[in-house]
Amino acid sequence: MRFVLSFLLCIILISGVQASALSPFFSPTPLSNKDISFQRQSNNPSADNFIDAVNQHWTGIVHYLSGGYDPKLRNTVYKPTVITITGQNSDLSIAVFSSFKDISMLDPCTKHNYLLAFEQLDGKVITPGESFNFNAFLTNLRGYCTGRGAKTFSFYGGVCGVASQLFRAGLSSPQVRIDKRRGHNDRYMQYYGSEVEGDDAAVYEQSKQFVFTNTSDFPFLIKTEESGDHTKLFFITDAKAVDQHRVTIDKTKITPLTIDLSKKVFKQAQISKINCKNQISPFFSPQKLDCQTHYQAQELSSQSFRSRYLKLQDRSL
Repeated sequence: MRFVLSFLLCIILISGVQASALSPFFSPTPLSNKDISFQRQSNNPSADNFIDAVNQHWTGIVHYLSGGYDPKLRNTVYKPTVITITGQNSDLSIAVFSSFKDISMLDPCTKHNYLLAFEQLDGKVITPGESFNFNAFLTNLRGYCTGRGAKTFSFYGGVCGVASQLFRAGLSSPQVRIDKRRGHNDRYMQYYGSEVEGDDAAVYEQSKQFVFTNTSDFPFLIKTEESGDHTKLFFITDAKAVDQHRVTIDKTKITPLTIDLSKKVFKQAQISKINCKNQISPFFSPQKLDCQTHYQAQELSSQSFRSRYLKLQDRSL
């Protein structure tokens, strides 16, 4: 009953900033995701640690998570979903980046392998400066459905769907650098849709690897969630790691089967120069200074990815 009442008492707040002091890039109205404040009392001191807090309150947190990386958007600004957990000693704010997938059209063997990799990622922590090699992670898993093909691979069909979700969550996160990524040769309609979006990631033994790095001073946690034939993958970190950060994703179609994607990370920065105007009254009252502090979006990093597909493949996977 106490748990139910805590949900009834949850307060959802849309956090904003004063637009007069910020550039339009950091306007209070987000262009994709939204800021949420989720408050729940906890008597566990470990709630001061964001990983323990997320794992402890995950059922409540995930209830308020929506949106995420959308492959159909061409030019987008991504900001994190921010959730505040109220603990006994202090409040803790976490930032969440997510990507979703519909697995309803996958055949049983492909779906089995997808879920095998997807579920094993739940709870994985990427420490500051750590590089995560998804291929190596897949090689250590057991229980793949081998299908009709060769039986000597390190991993099998279906895991590319998880690689693509990791790629998309990483694209929207300011603290993630994509080190190695290869696209598919064929664009499988049942797997990725009929449109060429340029944000899928293929993995195949050693020739196609997916590797990313946590570039921040804070760890981040990977969480996964399943609901029927829909899944979501989350990158979760301390909100301080991405405070006042934004990511832009721009896509350009070069040909019907070739697309360029760029990711740029920005941070709000205060310009050191302050413009002040002297204001003196006609009656020679004491001098007053009218000073205004200016802000700008400082570009921290950029990455580019080109995807070239040979054809749209509509065969059953």
